[in-house]
Amino acid sequence: MRDGTPSYFFFTYILSHSWPGLEPIEFPPFLERYEPGLRRSGLNREIRGVLESGTLEKLQGSQKPLWNEVEKDVIEALAGNSM
Repeated sequence: MRDGTPSYFFFTYILSHSWPGLEPIEFPPFLERYEPGLRRSGLNREIRGVLESGTLEKLQGSQKPLWNEVEKDVIEALAGNSM
């Protein structure tokens, strides 16, 4: 895996795994062609470790006030607008 890997490759990579065990299922050919190291990186095991440790919930909890503020700002900015 190289620095600067586009986020959509990570998204495709993780969706190529089972849930919740994060075991590889099938990788699209373009993923191997453009990011061959990602498939063999073991990133799925690292993500599984984070999920099992509860670290993600702790991070989410610590960020809640910030996201509440962002939500408030977005609601205010979009009030009365239609998309």
